[in-house]
Amino acid sequence: GDVLLSQCPVGWLAVGWSCYKVNPRFMSWSGAKQACERSTPGSHLANIKTDAEFLSIISFLESYNHLLLLWTALNDREVHGKHT
Repeated sequence: GDVLLSQCPVGWLAVGWSCYKVNPRFMSWSGAKQACERSTPGSHLANIKTDAEFLSIISFLESYNHLLLLWTALNDREVHGKHT
């Protein structure tokens, strides 16, 4: 039951049950969250649930020839220093 690449929008990466897209522009966490939510209906920042997903995404990011930041859905906005 994994998602097939053909089930993801063009230019997105299929990993596990999810599709991922890299936006190489530098932006803050809140800016990245807004840009992601506006880009495609139902999209949100990466919510990586397993080590296998993380390793697949990191491997994909390494194919870029410049530094990328990986913003995830984790944040410490409610209690600074405590991630939710």
